[in-house]
Order: sequence, then C-alpha cells, then structure tokens
Amino acid sequence: MFVRVSVDELEDLKSSNSTIPLALFGISFGALVSISTTLATVSLTDTMRITFIASAVVLTLASIFFGATALRAEVQWRKRIERFRKVSS
Repeated sequence: MFVRVSVDELEDLKSSNSTIPLALFGISFGALVSISTTLATVSLTDTMRITFIASAVVLTLASIFFGATALRAEVQWRKRIERFRKVSS
C-alpha cells in the first residue's frame, strides 16, 4: 500500500518536535535543584543568599516556561501525527 505525502506534511512532522524546549527545561530544572540544595544546606553571606534566591526565581520561571513549551509542542506533534494517520488510511 502506497500513500502520497506532501512536502508540507513532512516539513510539519520534521519541525514539530520538542527536543530543544525539553533540553532547556532539563537544564533549568537541574540548575534550580542545585541552587535550592545549596540554599538549604550551605551557610551563605547575605549578598550571596540574595543572588542565589534571585537565581532560583529566574530558574523557576524558566523551568515553567520551557516545560509548558515542550508540553505544548508534544501535544501539537501528536495531533499532527494523528491527522496524518487519518489522511493516510
């Protein structure tokens, strides 16, 4: 059985993966865990504590953003695959 696939459909499938946002989520979340552990276990000066807290806030926001972006891309990718399967059958 042969199925015709347009170039646009292939480009949609190729470009819709969430690898980069997922990698950035992993990096930001890992850094957040590291900074939070340092805040909880190490005695820091006031300046260093403020710097670590500000970094933790930024990394929390980055983790939320990249996690949501990766999740949205994954959902869109699954919808495109399902639409492609319906067209091809």
